[in-house]
Amino acid sequence: MTEAARKAARTEKAQRLRQIYVNGTWNYFRSMAKTALQSEAGYALYRRRKYDVEPVFARLKQNLGYRRTNQRGTQAVKNAIGLALMSLNLTRLADWALQRR
Repeated sequence: MTEAARKAARTEKAQRLRQIYVNGTWNYFRSMAKTALQSEAGYALYRRRKYDVEPVFARLKQNLGYRRTNQRGTQAVKNAIGLALMSLNLTRLADWALQRR
């Protein structure tokens, strides 16, 4: 190691050598994920993740005025949001049917 490299490797305050750690497990799983995503099934799965879900909630707020729920409990909230989403889907279906005429 040259003197310039030795000086660059040391921290300014403590004058200790910096140490680099490589996590072999991380690299292994990273390569596994990369090969899985490069397959045909992996590409199809990854392509499905690209859809943006935010416009759905924006339409709920803007068009239906649905800002908060009055229900309590997980199941009651799931039911209320499910009904709101169904009504949104029905309005979109009606709009689509009118455009097809």
